[in-house]
Amino acid sequence: MKKFRRMFAALLAVTLLVGLLPLEHTAEAFTPAHSVIRVGLNGYRSWQVTPNVTLTNTGGLRLGTFNASRQFVPTGSTFTTLRVTGSGANVTVTDGSGAAVFTGSSVSIGPVNPSITTTYALPNASFGGNVRSSFYFFGGFRFTSSGGSLTGINYVDIEDYVRGVVPYEAIPSWPLEVLKAQALTARTFAVANFGRRGAHGFDVSNTTWCQVYRGTHGANANTDRSVRDTAGQLILHNGRPIEALYHSASGGATEDVRNIWGNPRAYLLGVLDPGEQAPAQIRWSRTFTAAELRTHMRNRDSNFNLPDIANVLPVYTDLGNMYSVTFVASNGATRTYSRGAARTIVLGGLSTFTSQRFTITRNSAASALQLSEDICFVPDVTDDDLHLFPLDDLHIYHSEAEIFAMLEAGLLDEILNDTEEYQSIEPASSGLTFTISNFGFGHNVGMSQWGAHSLAQRGFTYDQIIHFYYANVTIYNGPTTPPPPPPPPGSLPFTDVSPYAWYYEAVGYVREQGLMNGTSHTTFEPNLSTTRGMFVTILGRMAGIDSLSFAPRATVTGSVVNFRSGPGLGYAPLGQVNAGTQARVVGQIGDWFRLNIGGQVGYIRNDLLALEWAWTDVAPGAFYAPYVAWASSVGITTGTGVGEFSPGQPLQRQEMATFLHRYSAVMEIALPQDYTLPIFQDIGTVADWARAAVMALQRADVVRGTGYGSFEPLAISNRASVASMIANFHYLYG
Repeated sequence: MKKFRRMFAALLAVTLLVGLLPLEHTAEAFTPAHSVIRVGLNGYRSWQVTPNVTLTNTGGLRLGTFNASRQFVPTGSTFTTLRVTGSGANVTVTDGSGAAVFTGSSVSIGPVNPSITTTYALPNASFGGNVRSSFYFFGGFRFTSSGGSLTGINYVDIEDYVRGVVPYEAIPSWPLEVLKAQALTARTFAVANFGRRGAHGFDVSNTTWCQVYRGTHGANANTDRSVRDTAGQLILHNGRPIEALYHSASGGATEDVRNIWGNPRAYLLGVLDPGEQAPAQIRWSRTFTAAELRTHMRNRDSNFNLPDIANVLPVYTDLGNMYSVTFVASNGATRTYSRGAARTIVLGGLSTFTSQRFTITRNSAASALQLSEDICFVPDVTDDDLHLFPLDDLHIYHSEAEIFAMLEAGLLDEILNDTEEYQSIEPASSGLTFTISNFGFGHNVGMSQWGAHSLAQRGFTYDQIIHFYYANVTIYNGPTTPPPPPPPPGSLPFTDVSPYAWYYEAVGYVREQGLMNGTSHTTFEPNLSTTRGMFVTILGRMAGIDSLSFAPRATVTGSVVNFRSGPGLGYAPLGQVNAGTQARVVGQIGDWFRLNIGGQVGYIRNDLLALEWAWTDVAPGAFYAPYVAWASSVGITTGTGVGEFSPGQPLQRQEMATFLHRYSAVMEIALPQDYTLPIFQDIGTVADWARAAVMALQRADVVRGTGYGSFEPLAISNRASVASMIANFHYLYG
């Protein structure tokens, strides 16, 4: 009875909320830094996936520059068509006749008439996983090249940017009020991210790593109106734009952000949402035998070493979402996954529809349903060599709303594909099974899109939807084209780096120099351990190496192999390559290597390649792989064993000093030695192989110890200490 009363009270509260939410809100003063946002195009991890782009504009295009206010300043002649091609570190621009009109390290191109969109055509039929090859963008573009692969950046007015987000992050046929709520969150998210990716030259990407932006092709009158009706509006907390996070479906309750990612926000608090009406696909249930569950967890986590699973102990939040999952072995050993990892690791691979709102129950008797299938999607195309690919890969490229829209349009077929992934590798014991039941889709933080849809159908206005999902906020009705003063010098977006912290200036310096980035839009995690792989990457960036030159080399072994635009047989071939073709490995997704072949980037399955790679514990597609190869080739490291580098091993302070000292020798940097500086009082505890390096860096005023005259050689180097040392070194010696 008590449970029923609580549920009834929650439903009543939601019903009454339409009349209780304020219709007008006091606007806080806020001036965005810019009215133009820079959007990284073409990729999702490296931002560099195409060798050339063709731009066409009926009103004309001109070369020029972008000024400090991000406004395009044209120079030179007018062209209807321009083709931009990467070659090494340079870009070449040719006109419609093929004549070269520009060659240099970067080029900026803008429309003569800003009200006319530019067609942005790629040389293949893949654009961040989308099967279209031409897009229509407002604004101008800036291009740079690295290893022949272009980085394209769209400089676009914030309102035109939001016009290109709403149709893909929401379903265009939805009620206007939910589209307006989506426009408001998309705009707020974008403004809150101004300058966050300065090292890449842009503010946000065009994929799900930020929010999906495809230009004007998918816009309709309804989505455009949602942008016009909310023009200039932002969601503020204490006078600043919030991190306006959103997800597809909560399954009944959103969650406090501190219970997902550990960083509290006064506006990202969970709410009960029992009226949410979402598609049936988000609710699923699977039953494992104990052996199948162990196999699944070993596939998800290479460190899952429990001999068996005798029990699973879930811990739920006050709102009923999963907080942690503890697996218990018969010998008493345990392994726990908390917060976001409970969803991404435990549910990963079961379905694309995973949510923080799920349950795990222990069954004493065998269930009739045992998990020996995995949900997959198949593109609605005909291809003799078409294979299935998991929805986890699909979701990298497409927003959650796009996936649902493609399902409804019949562009994807949901099927069950028999696999051996979850077949038991050991006998099931005592008929013990575990049932996992999922309710929702996404991380459960911020606005639920399907929940907003349900609220709009029940009469909620867009501002009421915003106040339902975000606490302690106001809606700012500001100008659509505010003045563009630069941000305060040295300001940082990281909420976990206090202006009074001893490492504040160092973090700002390494971020500005492109040597270290944050771990998210708003976090730096100064106390997080730095690994060996991370540190050699920092050194390689500081050295300015061409990472492609040191990327693992691969040779095609198949006689004739398709070079595909994406990591799966369902992606269109970019062309065919013959046995013996040389390539560089620049990434990896599942069984597919991302390769650079003659400046073109695409994918080939790993069993069709022979690798030339000396490191047994460094994944060829890892971000740090080329930097490990570089560091070993120049003598900065010799590894931790035969063919081993231990890239994930936390870096001791004496190792950090040794690497940096060797780096100075490689770069022929003469470190001045001030012998008047006192020696660390614990220098005798430093390993023999590291002592000279520690003393040399101390006398060069690079390493300053941990306080009280100590160095603490065996302590783990956290990100704050690494930022401080690298900033000192780079500032003093370059």
